[in-house]
Amino acid sequence: MKILKVWDDDYPWDIRVEKIGISLRGAGHEVHLAARNRLRAPACEEVGPFQVHRLPTLRVANGVAGFPAFLNPRWVRHLDSLVERLCPDLILVRDLPLAPTAIHAGRRRSVPVVLDMAENYAAMMRDLWHWPGFHWPNLLIRNPALVRRIE
Repeated sequence: MKILKVWDDDYPWDIRVEKIGISLRGAGHEVHLAARNRLRAPACEEVGPFQVHRLPTLRVANGVAGFPAFLNPRWVRHLDSLVERLCPDLILVRDLPLAPTAIHAGRRRSVPVVLDMAENYAAMMRDLWHWPGFHWPNLLIRNPALVRRIE
């Protein structure tokens, strides 16, 4: 089976993502990883158990433009392109913010999508609202009510 794992940050490295990749590869699956690219790493390379496909970099605002917000147009294009090119049998998305984008890409090509959340994302967002320095853009990006609804 060919699996596309969607990770909302730079890779390498995350222990949970790596362990899942090792397990899937060890079971005989071909595993690809869609990842963010704030660090301007190569767009495509083999890292550990994955063939990593990173967001293309931009000259300006690369980090902000690659933020894994719900339905970020850069992520939509990236995942649509990967799903079309790789033809995965399954999309495994790691966190809630990229779940709607992964579902969109999967539905367009009839690929099932599984959400693999490591935490209660809505509760985590609710807790973040009480931290000092929680800025107004988070009203849209990390709004607990919106997160609960999407979840």
